[in-house]
Amino acid sequence: MEIHLSPPGGHGDDGGRLTAMQFVSGLQGVKAVAFDIDGTIASSTLGYADVGYFEYVLAALLSRINSIALGEALEQTLSAERQELDRDPFRAARALDVPLALYRRELAEVQRRHLVIHSDAVRLVRFLKARGYALVVATNNTESRAWAVLRAAGLSGWAASRYFDAVYTSGRTGCRKSDPAFYRALMADSGFKARELLVVGDSVKDDRLSPRAAGIGRSVIVNRDKRAGGQAGIMVRDLMAIVKHG
Repeated sequence: MEIHLSPPGGHGDDGGRLTAMQFVSGLQGVKAVAFDIDGTIASSTLGYADVGYFEYVLAALLSRINSIALGEALEQTLSAERQELDRDPFRAARALDVPLALYRRELAEVQRRHLVIHSDAVRLVRFLKARGYALVVATNNTESRAWAVLRAAGLSGWAASRYFDAVYTSGRTGCRKSDPAFYRALMADSGFKARELLVVGDSVKDDRLSPRAAGIGRSVIVNRDKRAGGQAGIMVRDLMAIVKHG
């Protein structure tokens, strides 16, 4: 199994192939690791859309509490979200007088049934944290949704984590991960230099090419679909392969 570690600021694929056993030495100089969430730490069997299970769970509760049609409740939910910073569904719940504890409980049950938690990613997070690496989240999701998914993975509470020091979202950085400016903003805010960062994710575009364009040369891409092993940029099927020999 091979892992791609491009030299910081490097271009192309030549000279960047390391075996898993060699990878630990490749971490020399790395101080922080930026983790993607969706597809890397957890995956939703419900798919991903602008209107997803966060909204439908809240709408279902609103419908039940106020005895209104689900469609009307969903319209009210979306309207309330649009009034909140970062379309925060938890703030929307408060604005709609839906008890936050009830919303969280219902949401957690949906996540229990429909979120696939990738144990290799969870183990890697804990492994790196125990060895003193700073960990941050880099996601296109919103902050409150990111915390909720991390909580489902056992890596945070609803708004804080013992593992992750910060959550960088498109709202916080002003752009999506496909824009190298996302990673430049992350570095400017965190204080870490490009050579000190490793990016872990599942998207070649967002988690390898974009950080590389921002000067971050180290990235690990996971793809757990064995049938896709020949695609460019697919490096590991199990993230713990990175460190299992270390």
